[in-house]
Formats: sequence, structure tokens, C-alpha cells
Amino acid sequence: MRIGPSGWLVGIVGLLLGAARASAQDEAREPAAAPEEAQQEIVGDVESVEGQEVLVSVRGEPELRLQLRPQTVVVVDGQMATVTDIREGYGVRAMYQFVDDEPVAFFVELTSQPRQ
Repeated sequence: MRIGPSGWLVGIVGLLLGAARASAQDEAREPAAAPEEAQQEIVGDVESVEGQEVLVSVRGEPELRLQLRPQTVVVVDGQMATVTDIREGYGVRAMYQFVDDEPVAFFVELTSQPRQ
């Protein structure tokens, strides 16, 4: 059986997501098996980026300030990237969990075009 390029990307992202979640939980000293319902998603646009935080707007209104960690998996236009590649105006879909009452992103998928 052959696996196409998109199959490899999906597999790699899955592995990275698992590692990022485990690392974020270790840092927060939470149990390794967080309940699935603790995971949340937001879809919108990058309003601003400041250090290790990104403000996501939905329909032009500031909605959520996500904390970014070194373990956060970042994908821009389908390519693996880093937190420093995030730009204002990019469309964003982020998966996050609350750690110590702060929303911490473990996966951020961006497009160089706004989603709105």
C-alpha cells in the first residue's frame, strides 16, 4: 500500500499533536490523559501577535488570546512552520486547552489569506 504526500503530512501532524499535548500537560503538571472534551477549537483570523501570544478575531471582533508554547505545532499553507511565522491577517484554526486557566494552543493551522 502506498501513502501519498498528504497521508504522510496527516500522520506527522498527528504524531506532533500527541507530543505537543503531552509536553504541555507535563509542563502544567496535569495528568497525561486529559479528557477529550477539554480540547477546544477556534476558527478566525490573527488579529495580533505579541511574543508568545496570538489574538484571534472572529468576524472582526477580538475573541481569544492564545498562549503559544515551544511545543505548539504550527502549519502555514500546509507546510510545517514555527511560531515566528505567524502574521497578522492570516486565517487561523487553532486547537487549544486551558492550562492554569489560560488557553494554550497545541496546534495552529494558518493560511496566508484571511478566513472571514
